[in-house]
Amino acid sequence: MSLFFKKQTGESLKQYIVKHKIKLIEARLLYSPLTLAEIADEFGYTDESHFCKQFRKYTGQTPGSFRKRT
Repeated sequence: MSLFFKKQTGESLKQYIVKHKIKLIEARLLYSPLTLAEIADEFGYTDESHFCKQFRKYTGQTPGSFRKRT
């Protein structure tokens, strides 16, 4: 099934899920008063550091700077 998904979308199922998760996190950063640690925990990250690294990998900026830009 994952090969079919990749053939249809051009990305792996894991990449698709992570990108979708990042979009949800972006909304949470913009519209929620939760701390970064609370958001990281809510989305299943083991720690805030891993959360920040993955967010930066997919968006090019840290969650804190993303939140401050608006």
